[in-house]
Amino acid sequence: QTEAQRVEDELKRNLAQQKMENVKLQSQIANLKQEKTQLQQNLMGLQRRIGELELSIGANEQQEQ
Repeated sequence: QTEAQRVEDELKRNLAQQKMENVKLQSQIANLKQEKTQLQQNLMGLQRRIGELELSIGANEQQEQ
């Protein structure tokens, strides 16, 4: 086997490994995007709840005065 053939074979192996790693990373990115979306939705719900509580507290304080 010539040196050129060995180098070509090594490059092919490296390319295959890189492609597998890329697939793995893309999957991780997709999972992180889903997690981010869920966290954003949770945050929005909590912010809405805080707003409701602030309004309720403000209304209660006005009634007591």
